[in-house]
Amino acid sequence: MDQENIEKNAANSIAFQELITNNIINANKTQRYIRPIDLRFYVEDYLTEKWQGCIIKNDAIYKDALIIKLSHKAAIRFSDYLKKDGSRSSLQFDNQETLCLFDASIKDDVKRSKEVISYSHPLIKWITEERLNEPSVPYGCSSIKYHPDNVEAPLGMYVYYIQQWKAKGFKKENQLKYYVCNVDSQECLEPAIAEKIVSDAYMFGENNQRWNEYCDLRDAYDALDLIRNNANEEYQNYEKKFEDDNRGVCEQQKISLITTAARKIEQAEQSIETIKSNAGQTSQEKERYIKLQESIIKSIQERLKNQIDDVEQKLAVQCENPEICLGLLYIE
Repeated sequence: MDQENIEKNAANSIAFQELITNNIINANKTQRYIRPIDLRFYVEDYLTEKWQGCIIKNDAIYKDALIIKLSHKAAIRFSDYLKKDGSRSSLQFDNQETLCLFDASIKDDVKRSKEVISYSHPLIKWITEERLNEPSVPYGCSSIKYHPDNVEAPLGMYVYYIQQWKAKGFKKENQLKYYVCNVDSQECLEPAIAEKIVSDAYMFGENNQRWNEYCDLRDAYDALDLIRNNANEEYQNYEKKFEDDNRGVCEQQKISLITTAARKIEQAEQSIETIKSNAGQTSQEKERYIKLQESIIKSIQERLKNQIDDVEQKLAVQCENPEICLGLLYIE
């Protein structure tokens, strides 16, 4: 299944993650209640996705709580928002961790220093503003119901996740990676089965607007975290291998270029020595021929330098793993 179809179908399907995002945005407008788990997901997902270097940890005691330390760049951006908003938060300092409670009902039980993260907290308002200012993404999140002819996995609710792995060095690679995890068992499917099920579901499945009847949202988040972590860990291994392989290919290419150039230069030099010892040609003829061979040698050397420079540039690989889409898949 090609990437264009995946993006098109995902963008037109029922939003799963987008539903949570819209809930937060609408809560700021209507001041209605939003669940602690939604707030936690909203914060954790945004900081993990957009700001590398942020420290986000589960609290050992409280369930709806996170220990957060913003990265230096995120802290600067958040501080700028606080100045504009006229508010304060200990999260603006990148040299300390802050216990963030997403359930205000437990704040009196927590004797440690903390911040209660409600829908009106500056952190939520900042994230909402940042998200609203983002350009629209080319992929979406969906919920699909699928009835396969041949069942290759246990029936039930799954979370699926697709990344695109792109790498550029001496060679280019571009591939889609599929991840599927059962929400109830938290077991991941084999890559080949995951790819087939997701591809078939996009082609033959239907929108599942009643996804919340089939699974617990917490379990779905756990499954998503699991396959996201698996995907990112596998990508790191892939990136390292690509860099190592690319380095080896570039070194071999340089050796080949140098060897080929040396052989051609040696041939030209031998031709020069041969013409010098040829008694049947005049000195003028010899001089013209020698100059020709010397220009050939110079051309070979210049071309070799350019080729080596080109290979050196390809030593610096460019790798990325953007998300294509994610969502829920119910196999019935």
